Amino acid sequence: ATRNTAGPTKSTGGWRCTVRSNLVLRNYEAGVRLDLGSADNVIVGNVCASNVLYGLHLYKGDETPEPGDDGRPKRNWFAFNLVQGNGSDGINLSDSDDNTFATNVFSGNSDTLRFERGFGNWLDGNSVPTNVIVKTFGSVFDVPITYLRNQPLMRVQVDAFSTTVFEDAEGRIFDP
Repeated sequence: ATRNTAGPTKSTGGWRCTVRSNLVLRNYEAGVRLDLGSADNVIVGNVCASNVLYGLHLYKGDETPEPGDDGRPKRNWFAFNLVQGNGSDGINLSDSDDNTFATNVFSGNSDTLRFERGFGNWLDGNSVPTNVIVKTFGSVFDVPITYLRNQPLMRVQVDAFSTTVFEDAEGRIFDP
């Protein structure tokens, strides 16, 4: 999809799609939504603004995934997007793994980037307001890790079942 003004941009079980240079405004739920095993997609150079809930929303969904797939969105790459003025979280991710959010700009959303039961998700070099908290949540059955790299100042919150790992430009890791 290129240069659309209507949305939302949704991928249900889609793989290897590129969503580039779209203006995604004023949708009921989210600007970009990936679910049901959406994998290896590239979401680049979009504006996700003024959506009622989320800028970027990744979740497993309730439908049956393809045979051999667990239904979790995975290995998606979000870069150079502007996510602004959405009614709730800039990122709302649950049951989604190995996704990368790099060099995006988040502004005027709620004070949360939410990662629930997601394994190996990365925030890398994004512009995030100082009042925003990266929240990682797990459960007794899911012990997720969120990775932060090239994020000079970031507030984080974890629960008893989750971890956030910081990596600097030289590859040094701090695991609080």
